[in-house]
Amino acid sequence: MNETPTDSADESEESVWTAPEYDLALQRGSASFEQLVEVFFLRSDDEEIVRRGGERYFEPMHQAFENAHGGVVAATYAGTQCAVALTDRPELHIVLEQTDDAAFPQISEVVRSAEVISIDAVEQLRSDERRPVLENVYALVAAAFDLLDDLVEKRASKKPRSDQFVAERLQLLHGQELAVRSYFGQAAQRAAQFRYLEGMVLGFLTVSAVSGLITAAGVLLSQIDDTSASTLAGTVFSGGLGALVSVLSRMTNRDLVLDARAGRQMLRVLGAFRPAIGGSFAFALFALLQAGALPFIRSAPGADPMYLYLGLGFIAGFSERWAQDMLSRTRSEIGISGEGEPSATGVVREKHSSNLQ
Repeated sequence: MNETPTDSADESEESVWTAPEYDLALQRGSASFEQLVEVFFLRSDDEEIVRRGGERYFEPMHQAFENAHGGVVAATYAGTQCAVALTDRPELHIVLEQTDDAAFPQISEVVRSAEVISIDAVEQLRSDERRPVLENVYALVAAAFDLLDDLVEKRASKKPRSDQFVAERLQLLHGQELAVRSYFGQAAQRAAQFRYLEGMVLGFLTVSAVSGLITAAGVLLSQIDDTSASTLAGTVFSGGLGALVSVLSRMTNRDLVLDARAGRQMLRVLGAFRPAIGGSFAFALFALLQAGALPFIRSAPGADPMYLYLGLGFIAGFSERWAQDMLSRTRSEIGISGEGEPSATGVVREKHSSNLQ
């Protein structure tokens, strides 16, 4: 930082302390949190001229910071010149200054972990979703700085804290970190599931539209029997519906686990594919039944086969594993061999299972 004490022509006037980088930030109307923290602690500098400069700069710099990052909701300035601030955007800003205290490495590890959580929250969660997460992260960092302040202050006063006291406080701090990480994980999972469900609804609407087109084609084209077209459309629709119900069921039972780091748009795309996959399996079963390749599946005598198709289509969409088993059995019946089975994407998985059912 370049500091310039400027003397006026009149020697009776007091010198004015200036800092060009602060002046430049004020001209831009945008200040970083690091600059704001520097100015905050200048107000307690040993030199009076610097203290007056800090007082003069603080309010304008505070306003410039809020212009760039949003209004400050909460802020903690520690005596060790560490600081953390939460803004209403919401964003979390952290400044960590190293000390020679023996507990600093462990405390800094907690702070860095909290910083990573805040960055992930900004990337994975919407503004309203990440606010409570960042509030918890802010409380964690503030607690870490309070502990660091206490340890440094006691050591400076020749009354250092006992090793047992430090160990207990660090254990509490790590416990708070685990709680914050768990809370964020749950929030990220809920957000990921919501976006996946958004994609599924879009995919289901697409499958429904395709089913409608199939029915319309059966009416307009003489080559396709109306009843067969309606049955096919109903089967594909049932497959998409089964896929939707399957995911909703797993979400209710907390069996659906998503990779929240996959990205919002990717989760929506994967969700949209799920009903399409269910409809595709249902279509495959319909074709095989029509071709007589599944002789072990028959409707009861006198029953409307339409209901059999609808039920099988729903099951095929609801359980991809069942549909794959049926296709494998059919392949064996007609003498076709395969190299392997398709695997589920790593973005979507079940607890206790790597296969998407």
